[in-house]
Amino acid sequence: MTRDPKPTPKTVQLGRTTAGVEDREPAPRRRQRYVCPHEHEFAVPLSADAAVPDTWECPHHSTRARAAEVDNPTPARRKRPRTHWDMLLERRSIPDLERLLNERLALLKARRQPPPNT
Repeated sequence: MTRDPKPTPKTVQLGRTTAGVEDREPAPRRRQRYVCPHEHEFAVPLSADAAVPDTWECPHHSTRARAAEVDNPTPARRKRPRTHWDMLLERRSIPDLERLLNERLALLKARRQPPPNT
């Protein structure tokens, strides 16, 4: 069995394209300026909703550069992590939870009581 030395179009395309990349918009960006201790400036592209680091390593001198004025002074809002209680309240109301609690407490109390002597 001999193999055809010419690659098929499928093998040539393998790994060269990513499905769906052409129809996606890139994330919004902004450029944050930093000032090196050696008195030169450089800019770093950051996500629009990312917190701006106070320092960044200078690409020329490997020293810590300080952030110039912040382009977007509004702080990024942090979402509060969802707790188990939050997720429970999404599924059930407080009266439902109280009813379930009372049912379970009644079952536990019934289990604790000794059986009546006959």
